[in-house]
Amino acid sequence: MKEDERQSLDTATEETPEEGEDKVPGEITMILHELNAGDRDALSKIMPKVYKQLRNTAQHYLNYQSSGHTLQPTALIHEVYLKLHEGKELYFRDRQQFFFFSGMLMRRVLIDYARARNSQKRKPEEVVVSFDESQDVFGRPDIDLPTLLTLDKLLNRLSRMDPRQGQIVELRFFAGMSLDEVSEVMNISRATIKREWRTARMWLARELKNKAPET
Repeated sequence: MKEDERQSLDTATEETPEEGEDKVPGEITMILHELNAGDRDALSKIMPKVYKQLRNTAQHYLNYQSSGHTLQPTALIHEVYLKLHEGKELYFRDRQQFFFFSGMLMRRVLIDYARARNSQKRKPEEVVVSFDESQDVFGRPDIDLPTLLTLDKLLNRLSRMDPRQGQIVELRFFAGMSLDEVSEVMNISRATIKREWRTARMWLARELKNKAPET
């Protein structure tokens, strides 16, 4: 990363919420248009505008990590910035798509991190987790590494079978969005989101019970 780019991202971490906030709703979209046109400098311009929301998403992701992890929200955002900057072709229809894509990058960073840590263990840990309403992994503040890796495999399978349900799980669980927020991002009614979310949870519960997810 160039020094001026790193400085721009570091500056975003020091801004107050009022300074980093997108005061004009269309401002982020305008900068995204510049990025879509091939202006890589636009990426440095947009980070201060979206830093607050990205940090909230990063903190939500990290809340689900086991207590032994060492990643911090700022470090996770830096990794996302690097992956965005290294991307050959970037195109974002709007700010919602940008935030969704950034959330997916965060998940990939955390999964790679979890795989690296898990590979250092001599004996793989057994995955014991439930998606029952009374004991749901989505409500757990601390998920162990094997469970996180299993969830990643299952989400990849679900996304291949039903892309919409996969995206709903991504936004609800990994990005921490409410039903209303997911409805707005995906432009689908709240009732449909709620129904698909419940169906996806039932499928995940069944697959986790089998403890043998396909890769």
